[in-house]
Parts: sequence; structure tokens; C-alpha cells
Amino acid sequence: MIIRLNYLREILSHKDKKTIKVITGMRGCGKSVLLEQYQKVLTGKGLNERSIISIRLDEPAYEKLLDYRMLYTYIVSHLQKNSMTYIFLDEVQQCRNFSKVVIALLKLQNTDIYIAGSSSDIIHRDFQALPAGTVTEIKMLPFTFDEYSDAQKQSLLKTIAAQSPEQHFTDFIKFGNLPFTIQLFKNARNINQYLLGLYNTIIVRDIANRHTIKDIKVLESVIKYIFSNPGSSITSKKLSDMLTEKGIKTTQPTVENYMTYLQDCYLVRCIDRFDLKNREYLKTLSKYYPADPGMANLMSGHKLNMNHILKSLVLSRLLKDGFTVYSGKISTKEIDFVAMKDEQMYYIQVEAEVKDNKILAKKIKPFKMVKDFYPRVLISLDRSSEAVSYGVKHINALEFLSKGEL
Repeated sequence: MIIRLNYLREILSHKDKKTIKVITGMRGCGKSVLLEQYQKVLTGKGLNERSIISIRLDEPAYEKLLDYRMLYTYIVSHLQKNSMTYIFLDEVQQCRNFSKVVIALLKLQNTDIYIAGSSSDIIHRDFQALPAGTVTEIKMLPFTFDEYSDAQKQSLLKTIAAQSPEQHFTDFIKFGNLPFTIQLFKNARNINQYLLGLYNTIIVRDIANRHTIKDIKVLESVIKYIFSNPGSSITSKKLSDMLTEKGIKTTQPTVENYMTYLQDCYLVRCIDRFDLKNREYLKTLSKYYPADPGMANLMSGHKLNMNHILKSLVLSRLLKDGFTVYSGKISTKEIDFVAMKDEQMYYIQVEAEVKDNKILAKKIKPFKMVKDFYPRVLISLDRSSEAVSYGVKHINALEFLSKGEL
């Protein structure tokens, strides 16, 4: 079991604080394992197991507790008297009105509450009326390449543990970044079965059932398009027109809702545009990226373009490192990522190979149009790490994905 220390330290920093700790992220990214690891830390420090209430609401054993009244009654009946009780509710979105339970528990003495779910609605809808500071969100991502590589180095199969970083990277973009795939020892058949099962669970349980969608053909068409075109600028109007032309009857509002649902369950990431000339944020022509390249490869039905995959991976690394990320617009040109954190800003272009001078010139041209002095970075799979020109720093993609250094 891989211990993801950055998330574990973050959750530990909120221990015993009178807030609702919410761990969010797509199914399969490791939320349940994180909660288990945290509970082991607590018991390892001498906490009695009776002081822990742990419920996973997507398991049949807890089906009766999907009624929020029964959930509340069950938890209250197991609270410890005169000492802290640590309450863990996993896949909490399966229980309608769960927020009523959590808010009521927060008002009781000696309760420390942690919930996890695969829907951003937990924050944006269910707790939006609470005072600021009442909810602490911990956003959990699937493995970045450094985590994936470290996990493979600890593989029980010596042949896998001994493989090169390049081989791990090849498998990473093929099989994806979900932690459980590590336990399947790079067996393509087993990994694809796992990804397909996880995909169906997300589509049926987290989207179709939750939003009462009876015919999921349009939903799956929207997913397939986004998975097949990572990093593309997409509008609901453009996509609904495209589907209609293919004989799939739908409407713009329906497609817009589906695109929102995909973001809500973290299956797809959306980044807005930033106009570098006028220094303003734009809400049009946002770009969409799949959260997991393995699932995107599998469900799109074809091998994805390396440039598209590499951009998805760079985006994941930037998000893990705490950057707020936009796509950059300067006149008619684009910069793949504008990454902001604290007072710093980076302009980042991503390309699989830039050995061809024409490709290199095309990627650098937008940098020259920006009239400021923030760092410009070109990330590619080429091994050169020298400055290209015009103050552009060239970084090898594997180095960046492993270390996160710009």
C-alpha cells in the first residue's frame, strides 16, 4: 500500500478541529485508502478503535444507512461519552440529505468529522450555506508520474521493479494513473477490466442514477468526444450540433448539463482561458482534459495523440503542486498553460518533440508576444534541458513529471 504523505499530512493538520473535513476526487483516486491510513495513524497513537466510526455508503452492508435519519441514529448510538469520536463517511453522496446528518453531528461535542465523496456537489451545493471556515476541502488527485513510478519500484514482481523510468512512463500513459492498477502488475487485460468496471460505476451510479438519466447514449457520446480530443476547446453548442449531425438527437442544454456532470464527478477537468493581452479571465472556449489517460485510451477506442496525453499529465502535475491553471490566449495564438501560485506565474508550452525547427518556432512564437517577464517554459520528451531562446527554459517531460520543478 502506497502512503501518499502529502495528503496524509494535510488531513492530519486538521485533526480535532471543529470543521467538516471533505476529501474529494474521482472514484479510484485513493480517497478510501487515505481514510484507512489516517485511521491506522490514530490507532497507532493509542486511540481505541471504538472511538472510530467508519462507514462506506456504497457497500451493501450499509444499505439501510442510505436513509439519512437511520444514518444519524446509527452514528449517535456509537458515539463515545466524554471523549472524542472520529467519524468517517466514505462515498457520502450515495445518501440523500447526508449534509443534514453531518451538520447535526458537527454541533455535538467531541465529534471530529471526515467525509469523502466522488462529487464536487459536496462542497458547491450541500454545504454552501454554512459559514466560511466550517468546511475544509482536501482535493485528491490520481497518481502523478512520480507517485506511479515510486509505486512500481516497490512492486512485488522484481521484473517490474527493475524497469527503467522510460518503461514506467510508457505504461503510465497506456494504463493510466489510478492507484489500484499498480496491484494488477501491468496486466493489460486485468487493468482494462478494472477501468471498464470503474467507468460503468461512475456513469451509472454517480451520474445517471444521481441525475435521473434514463438514456445514457448522449452522455457516453459526450464522454467519448472529450476523451478522444483532450485539450480541445469545446462548447455545448458545438458538441450538440455535432452529435445531431451524427443522428444522435439531443439539445444544447442537455449536453451542457452532461459536461457539468462529468466535471462534478472528476472524470473530466475543465480549464478556463486567460487573455494575456487584456489580463482578464474568459469563460468561453474552455478546454477539457480526461482525468485518467488509461480510461481515456480505453473508452475512446484508439490510441491517443502523445501531445494530448502529455498535456494532460503536465496539467495533473501542476494541479498536484498547488497551481491554479488556465489556458493562455494572446491575440490569435495560444499558450497551453498559464500556471499561477502565490505571486508567481509561469507560461508553459507542451510538445512531445521539438527537434523540428518549425515546430519549435511555432511553440515559442506566443511567448514572444507576451509583454512581461514571467518565466517561459517549454516541456517536451526531448532530453535537452538547455534554454531554447528568448529566455525560454526547456525541461524534459519525465524530469518535470518526476520532480515538478519549473
